[in-house]
Formats: sequence, structure tokens, C-alpha cells
Amino acid sequence: MRRAFSLLIALAIAATTLSGCGKQGTTGITKEQAARTAEEHLRRYGHYPPVVVRVEVEEGEGEANRYWERFGEPPIESPPKQRCWIVRFYYPGPCEGSHLTVYVDKESSEVIGGTQTR
Repeated sequence: MRRAFSLLIALAIAATTLSGCGKQGTTGITKEQAARTAEEHLRRYGHYPPVVVRVEVEEGEGEANRYWERFGEPPIESPPKQRCWIVRFYYPGPCEGSHLTVYVDKESSEVIGGTQTR
């Protein structure tokens, strides 16, 4: 009986994995990869600060607003939100806690948007 139960549990786990259920918490890229992608993106667009005090990376939901590519243009109205890595680069700026934020898609590693302190 115990062996049959163990087999049933193993089959349930395999079925869940194959069906795509239970994907929550899995990612295509790591925090470290997201931080590197975000830094490269800011450097490409000339926004990486000369001094970075610390970097924070967390899972969350970000707006696909293409902020850094569209810098200086009117914002996209009601951009869609999606699960992503939120990467914050803190720097000595005009206010305490000044930082630049970059949203990196967790699966594709594409930069989808961001924001900054004002």
C-alpha cells in the first residue's frame, strides 16, 4: 500500500511538471542574470549611474512601459503588467534612496520597462 501511494505521488508530480502547472516560482533566468541584463541595458541607453551604492533584485510585477528606450517621450498609457525581476540600482542622488529601476522579463530576459526616483 505504501509503495502504491509513493508511486501515485510520483506520477502526480510528473504530471504536474509536464502540464506546466506548478511553474510559479520557476524562472528562465537567475537574479544575477537579470542584474547583468539590466546594467547592460542602462549602459546602452546612457543611464547607468557613475556610482552605484547597491543593487537589489526581487520578483514582482512590472509595467511593460519601455521606459528606458522611450526616455523623454510621453509615457505609454496603461501599459500591461507582467511577472518579472525588478532590479534597482541605488546611487547617490538628489534624494535619499535615489534609484533606477529596470523590469526584466523572467523567461525571455528582455527588458520590458522601468522607472526612476524623481
